[in-house]
Amino acid sequence: MNRSETQVAADMALKLRRSRDQQERRNARSGAPRTKLEGRVAALEKENAAIKAELASLKERGVAGPVASLVEVGRITEARQLVGLLAQASPAPSLERWSQVLAPPVVHSENEATASPFARNAEWLRQNSEDHVGKWVALREGSLVDEDPSRVVLQRRLAQANALEGITFVRL
Repeated sequence: MNRSETQVAADMALKLRRSRDQQERRNARSGAPRTKLEGRVAALEKENAAIKAELASLKERGVAGPVASLVEVGRITEARQLVGLLAQASPAPSLERWSQVLAPPVVHSENEATASPFARNAEWLRQNSEDHVGKWVALREGSLVDEDPSRVVLQRRLAQANALEGITFVRL
């Protein structure tokens, strides 16, 4: 190698070094990695974070899919059981939501329910029907309102008295 070739090689090395220094200064200002290894590590960390996010999304969709399918076909009890099993195995935000949605309904009553008027009338008939054989009886909520051999007469009498509401007529 002669002097001019050596000088050209030295100049090129100097330019390369200056270029690297300038790049390092720019990277330091921008927060970018300084070396190829640091750059590769940063890229891998970003890729790893993206993969973890995708896996979490797939996991939630994978859980919600079978549960939603069961709900869509009306198999609520099985959907509740599946959500319970999956929640025990691995809790996920979508499972919490499904647990709330599929929770059994809660009924609050302010007044205690009483027997239906039909049941009370049926009870009156069991106890008193022998005493009124051959007659029409007018019952309201388990009580005798009136009786007559003719239903038409009985009904007219109750209509005149404005007492037809809630009446059940029975022939004994």
